[in-house]
Amino acid sequence: MAERTQRLHVRLTASNRKLIERAASLLGQPLTAFAVRVLVEHAEQVISQDTQRKRSARDWKRFLERRSAIGSARSARDRHFFSLPNIAMKASPSCFFSASVSFASPCIAT
Repeated sequence: MAERTQRLHVRLTASNRKLIERAASLLGQPLTAFAVRVLVEHAEQVISQDTQRKRSARDWKRFLERRSAIGSARSARDRHFFSLPNIAMKASPSCFFSASVSFASPCIAT
């Protein structure tokens, strides 16, 4: 265990002190050991939650940036694809716009 060289002075109400002393007594711990353990555990919890929140915000921002980049690439690809002339449609548009196309249709290359 690390050597304890630092002090923490705390002012509290009489009722708060009695409450803390009672809790320490129920656990069979000296008041100082109990207070240090509870303070350290709570400090670790607060820091962990803050780290997770910051990580979540950072990850969400990265997700949105990547989604935007993928969407931009996809729209550029689609604009390029749909701007190309469709040779088959120009050659025989009636085949592509008719309600039914059979296998004997002249549109199907054999």
